[in-house]
Amino acid sequence: MDLITDVSKIQACHLHMEPLASELALDNLTSPITELRVAYFPTTITDTEQAIFEDSIAKFFSRIQLHAMEMVGYSVGWPLEPLSVDGSPQEGKAHVTCVGWQSIEAHEAILKSQVFKDNEHLIINPTGAIHTEIVHFTGVRFK
Repeated sequence: MDLITDVSKIQACHLHMEPLASELALDNLTSPITELRVAYFPTTITDTEQAIFEDSIAKFFSRIQLHAMEMVGYSVGWPLEPLSVDGSPQEGKAHVTCVGWQSIEAHEAILKSQVFKDNEHLIINPTGAIHTEIVHFTGVRFK
C-alpha cells in the first residue's frame, strides 16, 4: 500500500453524508479500511444531473451489497464548496463516496467479481465527471 507523502492536495470541506450510518464506513473499529472515492463534475452540474448520479450510486450499492459480505457500509454526499480538481486551479463540484471494508483484499476481491463488472458503469468514470480519485485510509473515531 502506498502512503500519502504529499499532503498539499488534501482539501477540507463541509458535507452531509447519507445514509446516516456513515460511522460504520469511517470508524476503524467497524471498518479497518475505508475507500474514499471523489468524483469531480463541472461546477455547472444541475440538480437533475446530480440526482441521476445519485440514483446510479444507489443502484450500484443495492446490486453489489449481497455479494460484498466484507463491505461494512457506505455513505455519500456532495460537499457544499467547490473543490480544486487534482490540485489544479480548476474547481469542480465533488461527490464523495466512503465505503467501509474489512480489508483491502476484500475490496480487491469484489473488483474482480462478475457482479462488480456488470455494474461498474454505474460508478466508474461517471458521465460528465472531469476527474476521479480513489484512496484507502484507516479512520479513527474520536469521542
